[in-house]
Amino acid sequence: MKTTLFFTTITFVIFLCSCSQEKVNTYTTETFKIEIDQSGFITGLLNAESNRNYKPDETRSPILAVVDNGKLCLPVSFTALDDTKYQLSFDQAKANVILKIEQKPTHISFRVENTSYDEGLEAIIWGPYPTEINETIGENIGVVRNNNFAIGIQSLNPKTTAGKLDNIHGRTSYHGTAADSAEFGSTLQAFAIDRTKDRTKSKWDGWENKQPGRSIDILSEEEGLITGSAIALFGCKSANVLKTIGAIELAEGLPHPEINGVWVKESKETNRAYVIAPFSEEDIDVMIEYTKKAGLRSLYHEDPFETWGNFEICVRRALDLC
Repeated sequence: MKTTLFFTTITFVIFLCSCSQEKVNTYTTETFKIEIDQSGFITGLLNAESNRNYKPDETRSPILAVVDNGKLCLPVSFTALDDTKYQLSFDQAKANVILKIEQKPTHISFRVENTSYDEGLEAIIWGPYPTEINETIGENIGVVRNNNFAIGIQSLNPKTTAGKLDNIHGRTSYHGTAADSAEFGSTLQAFAIDRTKDRTKSKWDGWENKQPGRSIDILSEEEGLITGSAIALFGCKSANVLKTIGAIELAEGLPHPEINGVWVKESKETNRAYVIAPFSEEDIDVMIEYTKKAGLRSLYHEDPFETWGNFEICVRRALDLC
């Protein structure tokens, strides 16, 4: 099975699996609830205040699926090991996945603590998680919202890519697919691939890599294996989305840059215009003067990298400017 078919397969399962009446596990924040049945499928995405379930009735979605030797495998059991750790077992897969689930005031975090079989485990897919919300879909930020409520997904580390797994190389569309529209409303999704394996093809927006020195990096086991992949799921009033994402960053120890004490996502400084120009050592002073005359504060070089993708600094150009 080709990786490009993975999400077609999952969508097929979402529509054809009947809803189960078995016992469910419930995880809550101050404003959001998630329900997961004993097979590892989500049965509820709820506003905790109104108890309104935003998961479409006709859908069923795995909390996590795995790609094992090119085959998409869905969970068949979800078993508690202790208060926070759960074992997911899969059909037609050798791997079991240990998930750590933590309930926090603003979000619920899910982290792959361990896998029983790394050799053939090529990727994991978080979701896709279906919702009925279709009014506003933030493809890049991974949030869907209507006038009253919003549901979102956030990647919690570099191992985890927010978006659809469209190819085994992990390339994603620059348009963003962390959230996407669907016939029933929308979906949220993320993935992680095993980046310790050598991948001979490198693509960017469908173009084959023809340049030397731009192969996909092979990472160490600690950095590249799927173990450690993590996401946060949250739900809140639509007006509180940005505030909630900021709180998630702080709670999870993620970068939370500030300008003059204000988070960059809320700072008016980040809305300032700036100058983009291919300046060199010969004309940088002139460009700085032009920038000041225009009342602007930033001068940005349009092509500082030798390669785009690995973003290797152009040493020759950097030395010219040092």
